[in-house]
Amino acid sequence: MTKLFFVGAFVSSMILASDKSPIRKLIDDDGIDKLKKQIVIDAKPITANGYDDGHGRNPYLTSTTQLPDTIALITYYIYDKGNEVKGGYYLYKYNLSENGGNFVANGLHKATITQLKEKYAAMGIVLLTPDQYLNTEEKKTYYTTTFQPQISKLGSFLSGIETKNVDMSVAADFYRGFDISAAADHERMVSLGFDLANKLGVDAVLSIAFEVTSNMKEVNMNGFKMALHGPNPIAKQDKKYVSQNMGAGYYAGQEYAGGYFYFKKSMHIADVEKKAIVNEQYDGIADILGAFAEKMQDEMKEAITKNSK
Repeated sequence: MTKLFFVGAFVSSMILASDKSPIRKLIDDDGIDKLKKQIVIDAKPITANGYDDGHGRNPYLTSTTQLPDTIALITYYIYDKGNEVKGGYYLYKYNLSENGGNFVANGLHKATITQLKEKYAAMGIVLLTPDQYLNTEEKKTYYTTTFQPQISKLGSFLSGIETKNVDMSVAADFYRGFDISAAADHERMVSLGFDLANKLGVDAVLSIAFEVTSNMKEVNMNGFKMALHGPNPIAKQDKKYVSQNMGAGYYAGQEYAGGYFYFKKSMHIADVEKKAIVNEQYDGIADILGAFAEKMQDEMKEAITKNSK
């Protein structure tokens, strides 16, 4: 068994896995519809008047033809907020190691990606993973090496919310870790929604990030975030757009939808035994991810209904 070492001292403990994962039990008890209502979509298409010239961080949608049919999943990662424990005069902080974080990220990906693709397919959308959209050497080189996502000065100040006090942030295999806390920055939106989407030959790009906490006994999940970026559906007009450097100008890429979901209390997803991650319990996470994707799509369609009247 591969050792997945943690940062910090070791305290021996083991929690036996139940037959049903805590997240699956939560879904069974509360119902997926109730949990879907708890998903917060804080980035959504514009429905206010005056945005038909395409300015702003979010798109002004008027037709279903503007919705993406093919989406590339460009980042899928976890970030560990850690757990601080006092021991005498010392303060120990426990985090998953990079190997441990990658192990969890890969486990989550394996447990959720098929069902998430099926959810998108049911909505008439193709969700592609790196093994599918990196289908040429040019695309592989651009995604893995050449592409450097931009960020404004203000965005740089705000970015890293997940990682400023986090010792571990790591993506699943074959993915790059693009910081989802920068999703609303206007320069980052252009980088992801226009530059990267066009280079990969897709209509939009999707980011997913999971927040976990760990110690030497267990790994818990606090929640997760999703963000969808794509090209501005409205052509730039021959006019001066104000506040271009402040997030209110015209941008070639925009955030179509995005938000977050947090459990009311941290959910147990794995045990730690002899510094190795065991008894993984990811069942149910794919259901909430699917509800998240569905809710983002609902928000876009609702905006189209309002704007097309």
